[in-house]
Amino acid sequence: MKRKLWAVVCGSIRDELDFKLTLSKLIQLRKKKKIDHIVLSTWFKEVDKYEGLRELLISLDIFVIENSTLSNEFEKTPSGSVNYWRQARQLLLALDFIPKNDFVLRVRTDRSLNFINLMEQQGIFDNYQNKVNDIGKFTKVFEYKIIVFRPRITRLFQMTDFILLGLNRDLYKVINFGIYDLEFQKVIVANAQWYAQPFIKEFPILRDYMRFTMYTQSVPLFKRYVEKYKNESYFAKVHLKVYAIYFLVLYSHFKILSFEKFDPSKREKFNFYEIFCGTKNGSIKYQSLGTIIVDEKIIEMALFNQFEPSKSYSQFLKYVNNLIAFGPKDPQFDLNFEDYNELVVLFNNKTYENNEKEGWLKKLYKPPVNTNILSKEPSYSNELELNCLGVDFKDWSLLSDTKLIESDLFKLWNKIENPSVKTAEMMLLPVARTGNEYAIYVLLDLLFLNKVSSNNIDEIFRISNFYLDIRFKNKTPHIRTTLLILKFLKIVIQRNDIFSLEKRFLDFGLSLIIDEKIRLAILNEYSSDILPKIKNEVLKLKSEKNNFEYDLILSSIFDYELSLEIQEFLEKSKRMNELMMVKRKWLN
Repeated sequence: MKRKLWAVVCGSIRDELDFKLTLSKLIQLRKKKKIDHIVLSTWFKEVDKYEGLRELLISLDIFVIENSTLSNEFEKTPSGSVNYWRQARQLLLALDFIPKNDFVLRVRTDRSLNFINLMEQQGIFDNYQNKVNDIGKFTKVFEYKIIVFRPRITRLFQMTDFILLGLNRDLYKVINFGIYDLEFQKVIVANAQWYAQPFIKEFPILRDYMRFTMYTQSVPLFKRYVEKYKNESYFAKVHLKVYAIYFLVLYSHFKILSFEKFDPSKREKFNFYEIFCGTKNGSIKYQSLGTIIVDEKIIEMALFNQFEPSKSYSQFLKYVNNLIAFGPKDPQFDLNFEDYNELVVLFNNKTYENNEKEGWLKKLYKPPVNTNILSKEPSYSNELELNCLGVDFKDWSLLSDTKLIESDLFKLWNKIENPSVKTAEMMLLPVARTGNEYAIYVLLDLLFLNKVSSNNIDEIFRISNFYLDIRFKNKTPHIRTTLLILKFLKIVIQRNDIFSLEKRFLDFGLSLIIDEKIRLAILNEYSSDILPKIKNEVLKLKSEKNNFEYDLILSSIFDYELSLEIQEFLEKSKRMNELMMVKRKWLN
């Protein structure tokens, strides 16, 4: 019997546009016979937030699975695992529904579209049934490889969690509801909790590594160290054992994809130390969170003696060969006292030239004991109704095929002359989540005019506060940030809640236009009449200095008419986004 491929869309429906574009793409794939069925797994009341959505899903032959959210007791658990539990619960409900021998493409209701399109471009939907590699006596946990994006090296099993594809029976094995804060004595992100569980049970040393490794400190420290000592770099025995296991797991159990580009023509001899700092051709790429594997071929090269020789690499290969020959039950692959003690000595002796703040080793409360002291055909009749933007179907189709949805949305938004308020809200919400301050500004303006749907009010406040905090921490003021903060202030005053905008943000926004002494005077009298004071100060500054930014503030925030001279200046200098902010085309 042919094994079918089910697309399972999981999550709350917070972004109607992103959700419908994702569905539109999945329906295209179903038309092409690339996937067979589509399932939405979500919480009760999510579908009914949007008028007509339930009927539309039924007409498109999309299965809908609904369940209660986690109880308050679980939600309040002080654990980083709660986020993973929500996702795992929704997938588990779908796995219960789907035949166990079928394959499952698990995506989210948002932020998965780019990944789906890349998988299609690479022909994944024609070639996803890849058996796990047989490598001697090395463990086989799955039957088929799970397809994943961008695994990191130092941070074990941290891969993109927006999308994955695997056999139903295999995905059951990754589902767990453990409290990782307890299991690892530290917070483990949801990305890793998706994939680590079956392998830490098979190889407990992987859990030990995740317990004692302080990722934030280790990543830059080891990069600096290996770039200095290169092939003379020294690696602890436990590190070499862990990476031997991890690379064999990645090679045998996962098919790896990535958005990042690399040069396959320069896939020559690599060095073992480069797994911590990146390769010149991009097969391994260094990022602040750690190196990621871009080219899955490099894993095979590392495992089968195709790197440049070095003492550490020879030791690594010895462990690889032992794993292949004897399997995981060889006791040398358990964390022992000698291995752990070596880590402590390396840390205390500052072998990796770590300073006092670079605590790369989290000492275990109970380290290993010193053993020396012991003696049907779907319907597509209503497919066009997914186009919730009211744009041409050609534009809608281009959006569903995009590689960069947020960027293409903003380009289309700029092209539309008179967008409706609803269209503006739908198009700009996902753009705003990327930190686009023009999009955030428009959404705040719609919120000020009470033209935002109730579903999105809290989300717009969350996005605004989140990106204001980033701007504040990076100390990078800009005129658009000032405009955004002042628009936020108008909403706060309008809603009689003058304390929901933090003073640090307001001070930060005003710092670009008003000197410190006057700012302090204004902020010390923070009340509902603060806007007139700011306006008077801007008018005074405008009379003293010929700066178009004061005109922008007066026009955008205080409804002054922007002079034709300034408009022409903005057009000539190609500052069309600032011009858009004052013309407010979304209200035409």
